Amino acid sequence: MRTIDPVGGTTRPGSEDGGPEVRLPLVPRERRFYDLFEQQAGCIVAAGEILLAVLANGCDREAHRAEIKDWEHRGDEVTHEIVRTLNRTFVTPFDREDIYALSSGLDDVLDYIDEVATTIVLYRIAEIPEPARRLGMLVLEASREVQHAIGKLERLADLEPHWIEIHRIENVGDTVSREAIAQLFDGSFEPLEVVKLKDLYALLESGLDRCEDALGARPQDSRVPSAAAIAGADGGAVPGPAGLLRESSARDRAAE
Repeated sequence: MRTIDPVGGTTRPGSEDGGPEVRLPLVPRERRFYDLFEQQAGCIVAAGEILLAVLANGCDREAHRAEIKDWEHRGDEVTHEIVRTLNRTFVTPFDREDIYALSSGLDDVLDYIDEVATTIVLYRIAEIPEPARRLGMLVLEASREVQHAIGKLERLADLEPHWIEIHRIENVGDTVSREAIAQLFDGSFEPLEVVKLKDLYALLESGLDRCEDALGARPQDSRVPSAAAIAGADGGAVPGPAGLLRESSARDRAAE
C-alpha cells in the first residue's frame, strides 16, 4: 500500500520479490544551503591561510590584513544569502534554527580571524612570538577540519573524526595559550608588550573555540532521536562535541 508523507513524499512499495521501498519526494528540500555552507567554510580556510602570513615576522601586515578583510566581506555576503534563502524556502534540509545557528557559528570564526589580524596591525606588534604563530597554525588546522566536516554535512556520515580532531586541536591550543600567557609574566617582557600579547593570545584561543562551537550548532533530523533523548528523559541535551558525537552515533544506528 502506498503511504503519503506531506514532506518526505510518497512511499512506493517494493517489488514482488521483496525489494526495498522507494521514497518519492513530493516537496524537494533546498540543497543550496549545503553549497553556501561550503562557501562559508572556504572563506574561513582562505582567511586562516593568510593569517599565518600576518603572524610571520617581516611581512607586509597591512596588505595581508586587507586580504583577510576581503574574505571576511565575502563571508558576510554568503551569510546574508543563507538568511535570504532561509526566508524564501518552504522545506529546509534541517531545522531553520540549526541552519541559522550553523551559519552564525561559521561567520563567528571568520570574524575572529579578521579581528586577530586587525589587532596585530592596530597594536603595532612588531615581533610575533612563536606561541602566537603556533596558535595561528592550530586555527588553520581546525578551520580545515571544519571545512571537511561541512563537506560531509549533507550525508551526515563520517563526521565524528572531524569533531574529535577539532576538540583535540582546541585542547592543544588551550595548553599553548596558558603556557604563553605564563611566560608573559616571567619578567622578560615590557608591561605594554604584556598587554598587547595577552590580548593576541586570547583572540587566537577564542578563534579556536569558535571552530568547535560552530559544529556545536548541529543539524537536527526529526526522524532521529535527539541527544537529549539518547541521554535520557532527565539527562537534558548534551552541548558541544559530546552532543554531536551522540547525534552522529544515533544516525549511524538508525541507518543500519
